[in-house]
Amino acid sequence: MRLFGMRKVCTLSAIFLFWGLVSCEKPEEQGVGLSVQPTDDQLSSNQTDTVTVITKTVSQDSLRTDELSSVLLGNFNDPKFGETKAGVFTQLRLPTNNIAFSNLDSLIIDSVVLAIEYNGYYGNLTAQDFKISMATESFEIDSNYYTNTSVATDGINRILSGYETITPKPEDTVSVDGNTLPAQIRFRLDSVLAQNILNNSGQDLLLNNENFLATYPGIYIESTSAFAPDQGGILYLDLISTNSKYTIYYTDKTDNSEHTFNLVMDAGAVRFSNFTHDYSVDIVNQLADSTLGQDKFFVQTTAGLNGLMYFPNIKDFNNSDIAIAKAELILPVSAESAGYDPQETLLLYALKPDGTIDFLLDQFEGSTFIDGSYDEINEEYRFTITRFIQDLITENNYVALQITSSAASVTGNRVIINGGKHATKKAKLVLSYINI
Repeated sequence: MRLFGMRKVCTLSAIFLFWGLVSCEKPEEQGVGLSVQPTDDQLSSNQTDTVTVITKTVSQDSLRTDELSSVLLGNFNDPKFGETKAGVFTQLRLPTNNIAFSNLDSLIIDSVVLAIEYNGYYGNLTAQDFKISMATESFEIDSNYYTNTSVATDGINRILSGYETITPKPEDTVSVDGNTLPAQIRFRLDSVLAQNILNNSGQDLLLNNENFLATYPGIYIESTSAFAPDQGGILYLDLISTNSKYTIYYTDKTDNSEHTFNLVMDAGAVRFSNFTHDYSVDIVNQLADSTLGQDKFFVQTTAGLNGLMYFPNIKDFNNSDIAIAKAELILPVSAESAGYDPQETLLLYALKPDGTIDFLLDQFEGSTFIDGSYDEINEEYRFTITRFIQDLITENNYVALQITSSAASVTGNRVIINGGKHATKKAKLVLSYINI
């Protein structure tokens, strides 16, 4: 890395980048600075992208997934990342208090359907086998639930035999009782819970949700399919849509009239996804040997993978006779990432010496300033991180950057990024500076 003289480096305010310079010190503290330089020595604008960049892949800690806009369900065997499984826990709630049915002895259950509206998907629309079991432990709305939260169940599949296999159709409307509804996944269930609801008409069980959930805490939905690489998919589901509900279809034999009763998954219901990963050999090797991330590294949602980036020689600029005007991080997407959409936006966090993370100073300028959105034309991500780099040069608050996914709990995207020593198009830090 090239060094520049012997002066402590200063940063530039973005609003003076064109032909001005703002020192990081007060005028009386500058010493020999821009204000006393000959005119012909000023504004010698340059760039360098020779800063050493060390990259590696690390596992991500668990994330909260409770009460979010979407839950994820399914199994996807990514050809580059390996297998990701997503399961869903949700409460089923009474729509009102004091539930009672008329003509109880004449009611016959025709069918039971759990319908959940789609909110998108990631991967392929391969047919999957599903299992829905009853939870045996209670969950609370004011508690936090994470991607690694396990759910105790009775282990019994409540999907009717022969109906376990479903081919997802998240882009097709459905017709229900003569009404055209948005796309939804529909599970045919047994009538055990439904019959218990009818049997307890007017009883304490149906008095309120506190009583009902104490007996029936909720359900757990999972995919039991195992897929070859490039098969399967992760479904995005909207549990709080009015179209998402557990419906008992029944007939009153006194007059052969048909009726429905719904349990709902509204905003008051505890709901969350949990995720498991069985990574490819490539990723397993990277997690065991951090030096392998120098060619490429992996970033994944679903509490999967993050990138870490170090700049081991950055403090050499502290003794340079320059002022940094702009620091831009460029992350080219690897050609190996083709086939599946990358994350729309990546996020950066500052890694402290104790291993905790912090916001970048640049993030307080606003998301449009720091950027991080995916550029489809150039197939790369760009970030403006001038204030972070300045702090990294002059202070000891941080040691690295963490590169992570936006919407990490509600989407299934992933991306492979060229590392700091990629042969043709490496990740790099571009510094724009002025000699002073």
